[in-house]
Amino acid sequence: MTIRKILVVDDSPTERHLLANILTKGGYQVGVAACGEEALKITKEVMPDLILMDIVMPGLNGFQATRMISKDKATQHIPVIICSSKGLETDKIWGLRQGAKDYIIKPIIADELLQKISKLKEAEVQKQAVPKKEAPKKKVVKKTETKDYEAKVFRSRRKS
Repeated sequence: MTIRKILVVDDSPTERHLLANILTKGGYQVGVAACGEEALKITKEVMPDLILMDIVMPGLNGFQATRMISKDKATQHIPVIICSSKGLETDKIWGLRQGAKDYIIKPIIADELLQKISKLKEAEVQKQAVPKKEAPKKKVVKKTETKDYEAKVFRSRRKS
């Protein structure tokens, strides 16, 4: 997996600028969205290689947008990393259950973000390198019906 285009989704202009600056210096092309609805629209138009998603936004929040992206057949292949100030363990678990591949707590540290993107790339490369095992072929077993009813009738006749 080659990650070149990254979509940054955050309602804070300061956070969008900060993340875009880190990513641009890291050699990535960056697009931005200010809300979940805009993120969905841009994602379908541009098909970024990665999405960095804030959670707390007006309208469609980051959890909802992540879930919609990960469930849509057209966009489910795009990994999402949640970048949020919500640092509770339950928030992290919920974000991952919505389809996010990773979770970073703000304030964002440039090295940590770039490292997580690299790990995501490596994981995808390893996933593609491992040959898929073919499912074992199922043996077709023909079922023969037993004439249980006839056997009962036969037994009952013998008793009389």
